Amino acid sequence: MKGFILLMTILWVRHAPVHDVPIAFYNIKVNEDVVSLEIQFDKEDTEFVVSDFFNTDFNNELLSEYFKEHSIWYLNNQEHELEICSFGSDREHYYIKGEFSSFFDELKMMEIINTCLVDKIQNHSNVIQIEYGENFRGFRMTRKRKKIEIVL
Repeated sequence: MKGFILLMTILWVRHAPVHDVPIAFYNIKVNEDVVSLEIQFDKEDTEFVVSDFFNTDFNNELLSEYFKEHSIWYLNNQEHELEICSFGSDREHYYIKGEFSSFFDELKMMEIINTCLVDKIQNHSNVIQIEYGENFRGFRMTRKRKKIEIVL
């Protein structure tokens, strides 16, 4: 009986589902004069997609270019490009920090069109988290939902 339990345990562990969820986090903070953005991408997925898109080896400049080509940001109905301030990485993730300088009196709405990784990585999600004043909201973008509008 102990042998049977051991065998079943080994088979279950060997064939247990993987819990690695393909996801990227976009943390947006709205302040009076700046809208800042911190992004966390999975390293393996990002390197695969960016290298494949440009048909060359991965580097931070290509990641920046890929991000700019696959995301459009409208603040108060005007398109703005993210000013990238820094890149970082650890064993499992890439990080981008950037900001949108103030070109508006008061941010009233955002529209985000984002296709980063969702078309190439199965079941990938881009999670948008926005913090403004005392408020916090979250949105999930997928292959089927590539555009969101946020009224603040």
